[in-house]
Amino acid sequence: MKGKRFVILLVLMALSLCGCTGNSGLGDKKKTLRIIMTYPELSAAYVSPEMIRDFNSANEKYKVEICETALPVEGMEAAVLKKECPDILIMPLPYTVERYANNGLLEDLWPYIEKSETIRKNELPENVISEFERDEHLYSISQRLTIQTLRLRESDAQGMTGWTAAEFVEWLKGHSDTYSAFGISKETVLDYCVKCNLEEFVDFSAGKADFESEGFIELLNSINELSFEDENASFIPSVASIADMDGFPADKPLLMDSAIDVLSMECIPEFYFGEKVINLGYPNAERKNTGMLISQCNLSVYSKSKNKEGAFEFIEYCMTHFPYDLNNTGGIMNQDCQIPTLYSERKKRFDERIGDYVVSYAGATDVEEKTYQIEERHTEELEEIITYAIADDYEHYNIRKVIQDEATPFFAGAVTAQDAARVIQSKAQLVLDENRSKG
Repeated sequence: MKGKRFVILLVLMALSLCGCTGNSGLGDKKKTLRIIMTYPELSAAYVSPEMIRDFNSANEKYKVEICETALPVEGMEAAVLKKECPDILIMPLPYTVERYANNGLLEDLWPYIEKSETIRKNELPENVISEFERDEHLYSISQRLTIQTLRLRESDAQGMTGWTAAEFVEWLKGHSDTYSAFGISKETVLDYCVKCNLEEFVDFSAGKADFESEGFIELLNSINELSFEDENASFIPSVASIADMDGFPADKPLLMDSAIDVLSMECIPEFYFGEKVINLGYPNAERKNTGMLISQCNLSVYSKSKNKEGAFEFIEYCMTHFPYDLNNTGGIMNQDCQIPTLYSERKKRFDERIGDYVVSYAGATDVEEKTYQIEERHTEELEEIITYAIADDYEHYNIRKVIQDEATPFFAGAVTAQDAARVIQSKAQLVLDENRSKG
């Protein structure tokens, strides 16, 4: 009897070690990959519970979990520096990637990509590579893209397909009643003029700024001559307002500072306004359809991880799977198509969406639907924007911030254009010098 009890005890112990499920226990032999996010509140937008469940079920060697110690930027950085070893870092902003790369905390992804059948170098946009590559080391890769650009209705564009900074300012002088998504001011106009045009005043390869040039001072003075009927004339078309066509005075010009993060945003405004919408891009010397590239869900491998191969396997998974793929709760995002970084994934998803696009939204009394048509030209136009988009890297961002901060006193009448340009030159050069000292 004692022998039988001993056998039963051993069986119970074995079942306990296997998770008391009666299975082979293979799940418990999987190595755990720990994820830290710089902004935990965005976790579901980047790596949803459904994605984790799907990866853990399909992968025979690894399972992932999001660390409970995830903190906002400063706290997370401290946790990483204390060697509380994650395997994967997910960051919403490229500037955060730069901080960790400079501290030697991120693994070079090129050796893994060279062996990958999912992520091929020739499918990554050059502007994404340049955003995260330093000294031929690639420290992060973005899952998907958002492109920010300027657009006008065809009737407002008056034949223009692109514009220089001078042409943009001249257009505004003739349209003082312009509406914009977030209102319009001299400061926002200046930012539009330099977003994708900094090379006119900065030689990034040489690390030299030239903001005391005649061209920049002339730009400041030209913008200062602008006047707007209402600087707060703003209109942000939500899906509902697009569908019910309320809220915007049709006789006013609308400067659309559009963040295109889903395919439908390339076509819906046309149906809303009843005419073609022209992607002019931010002003630049070559009049290219240039936008600002915003990388979304930036994935990195922690340089001290003991499971680097597994961490990269999860990155491969994330490049072809998105939060809304597995979430069947309905809603607009399930019907729409986000913008994958990988070209083959982007083309596949875009091609699947060509045709009728139905938007469901809550109307005044009931759920209503509106149908739009996604055409091949919409996907081609979006590809063009992606091609010419400029990555807003840490250096560009900080120089633009200097320009914004130091031009404000000039627009307020407190200093001359020359004085403002002198301060901008000094501080922008300091940004360039500091960045090179780190490299």
